[in-house]
Amino acid sequence: MTWGEPGRTIMVPDAGMPGAGDVDGDGLGLVHELTRRLEALRREGERVAALEEAKTKLLRLASHELRGPLAVVRGYVSMLRDGTFTDQADQLQEVYAILEAKADQMDLLVTQMLEAARLEEGHLRVDLRPIDLREPVGEAFERARLVALAEHALSLQAPGRPVTVEADADRVTTIVANLLDNAVKYSPLGGPVRCTVRVERGRALVEVRDRGLGIAAADQTILFTRFGRIETPANRHINGTGLGLYLSRELAQLQGGTLTAVSEAGRGSTFSLALPLAPTAAG
Repeated sequence: MTWGEPGRTIMVPDAGMPGAGDVDGDGLGLVHELTRRLEALRREGERVAALEEAKTKLLRLASHELRGPLAVVRGYVSMLRDGTFTDQADQLQEVYAILEAKADQMDLLVTQMLEAARLEEGHLRVDLRPIDLREPVGEAFERARLVALAEHALSLQAPGRPVTVEADADRVTTIVANLLDNAVKYSPLGGPVRCTVRVERGRALVEVRDRGLGIAAADQTILFTRFGRIETPANRHINGTGLGLYLSRELAQLQGGTLTAVSEAGRGSTFSLALPLAPTAAG
């Protein structure tokens, strides 16, 4: 189609002209590409905002959760400096045990925070190699004994021969330490806390069982979620980050394993870590 004043002609594309479809197609392609990029930017913005929110929450949790054990450490250090325990060997041994327990408690908290941050940023890696599962479980058990009350009857049962798995020893220690720490914390009146290592159906199992407060069926859906802390009148006074179980399940899955729970309110809980046996052990 043409239109114009005398001596001037302007071409106006017509829907039926061969070039019109090409122009519209290029335009639509540009719109689609811009829409795709804007959507990608929006998603990236949401991801960054979520990371910032998680980091802020982690910092708040760190300042809150570390305050308790730090106060205990400062109190005992002050008494040691003042000579309160001078020439009292038995009391000194008890103080050293408490300080060591609080140091381990803070170490576990810091580990949870750092590992959760790495996980959120996609930087968490595991070093899978054949290990004897009894060793990292034993290390976690010894840590738990330091923070357990006298009313807690901790026990560890393991085979007399190596249980060889493909796993990251440090991360297995973190998982089992989290499970034992929870078992002790959520058994405020004491009671047995049993840790068992065994081989079953071609997999290695670590079970941590307690007879503590337990978890109601309705609350179990948030057990392994980030910051998924379940609060009830019975446990409101117990400190926790809501990261331990979330991190433990993620670490288990990164090693080709699983972490599951069976629990009943008022009757205790059993958490089970399953890991693949090393090829030689499985064969």
